[in-house]
Amino acid sequence: MYEEIGDKKGYSSVVCNIGVMLRYKGDYDNSITYFKEHKELCLKFGDKRGYSMSSNNLSSIYHLKNDYTTAMKYYDEAINIGKELGIKYNLCAYLNNKARLLFDMNNPIGAKLFNHESLQIANDIDRSDIIFEATVLKHKISAKTSDKNKAIENLREMLDEYKDMEEQACLHYELWKLTGEADYKTSAISEYKALYEKTNIHLYKRNLDELMCEN
Repeated sequence: MYEEIGDKKGYSSVVCNIGVMLRYKGDYDNSITYFKEHKELCLKFGDKRGYSMSSNNLSSIYHLKNDYTTAMKYYDEAINIGKELGIKYNLCAYLNNKARLLFDMNNPIGAKLFNHESLQIANDIDRSDIIFEATVLKHKISAKTSDKNKAIENLREMLDEYKDMEEQACLHYELWKLTGEADYKTSAISEYKALYEKTNIHLYKRNLDELMCEN
């Protein structure tokens, strides 16, 4: 098909964007198909960065599907290419994603190592979204391995610093999971409802469903 279009790299970007859109909608199986096609196109055109980005997207989907073995394979692929190319903007995200996977696999020590590297790079290049995500994960790891009360205190302090609704929702959600306090749950439900209504991103609904099923 792309031979007929002419703009081969443009078609490749369209394929990737469709994969992203389907992932946001929660259509993971079809999203996987598009990201795999995008990887094949990137390989054909010599686009290593694009290849690594679709590997990362695939790993995130398999992570959400609880297929941790496949997710790890794609995360490692993305990280290796990110390090080879020196693309710090992408690499810090790849490292953070692997850290979150290791945390979910009950390997907080491994998660701490990759998260530390992710946070260092994100601070070096001032990538604020990964700084936030890695800092939250750092406190979650601390809660699991050392001082839970201190970790809760640190997350509460972050509420005063990070005012974006998505950040507030994340912090309220994590504080609810650590403390079980109803106020955090109520806030997270309200914020995730608003975010899902505005964006229709499935991950917000996934967190919202978890919060609501505990009512």
